[in-house]
Amino acid sequence: MARGVEEPEHFVVRIEWDSVEGHEQGFRASPRFGEFFKAVQPFFEQIEEMKHYSVCFEQAAARS
Repeated sequence: MARGVEEPEHFVVRIEWDSVEGHEQGFRASPRFGEFFKAVQPFFEQIEEMKHYSVCFEQAAARS
């Protein structure tokens, strides 16, 4: 989780999945999803973006 510097009321939560299917069919169908959804539900209306992304480069490669 990261907080905005210029807009400290904005946060970014990044969750890494093994795959889109692992998220949508694995996690969402698991018993842990209900627990997770209950925790984030109060903030659900404020979510501005919820998308899947793929890594373009690894952090270690960026330092080279």
